[in-house]
Amino acid sequence: MDRLNEKTGIDSIDKHHERLFGLKMMLEKIETEKDTNEALKMMLYKISFSAENYFQDEELLLKTHKYHNLGNHKKHHNWLLDEIRQIQNQYINGATDTIDTLKKLMDTWFEQHLSNYDKEALEFLQKHLQKS
Repeated sequence: MDRLNEKTGIDSIDKHHERLFGLKMMLEKIETEKDTNEALKMMLYKISFSAENYFQDEELLLKTHKYHNLGNHKKHHNWLLDEIRQIQNQYINGATDTIDTLKKLMDTWFEQHLSNYDKEALEFLQKHLQKS
């Protein structure tokens, strides 16, 4: 998760990263609460909403600057959103391991996405934004 703390130099993306990292930290705090039901429902909503918002902003930036790998990047975003929705549905249907499942998903996805897809895309954006 350390990669989320690294600044990209692109304010909008840095803010999204900070928001998602903060939500991950809040998720860990929820584990210690006695009544997690309402807090977890709200957290699932916040993570889903924040991820969608982030992806829309990032994809718009990439599209605006004609990023060559936008299709694959969007596929990876859609995969994560589908996984979050699946976790939400499992929670609604009585799953008891939602926090652990969501934490693992976020950890894995952030490490993989930020190390691979975002790294390439952000380097592309940084070059194009410097020219602007």
